[in-house]
Amino acid sequence: MKNYIVYLIMMLITYSSNSLAEANKNTDKKVKAKCFVELYGGKKTIVYQIVKETQFSQVSKRLVNKSMMTTLADKKQKIYQVIECAKGDDDFINKDAIGVEKVTAR
Repeated sequence: MKNYIVYLIMMLITYSSNSLAEANKNTDKKVKAKCFVELYGGKKTIVYQIVKETQFSQVSKRLVNKSMMTTLADKKQKIYQVIECAKGDDDFINKDAIGVEKVTAR
């Protein structure tokens, strides 16, 4: 009887560790994204997001027509278009984006 209980416990431990390993494989690494956007009204600013690495390429599509807080106002602003997105540590290519990033508070 004791051998059966020990065997059962060992099976449960093995099953639990395999489940945890599978769960850790499925979690995506999150990255910081920064996007140079134009708001309705013509103002341009930088919007910061934290997204899953696999969804980084879709950030620009998801931000269009989305209302969110920006450094330009106390209220939410609606995004007209996304000009460029980059990962948090990468530099922008657009010269306007580089200039705006230097003066934008994080």
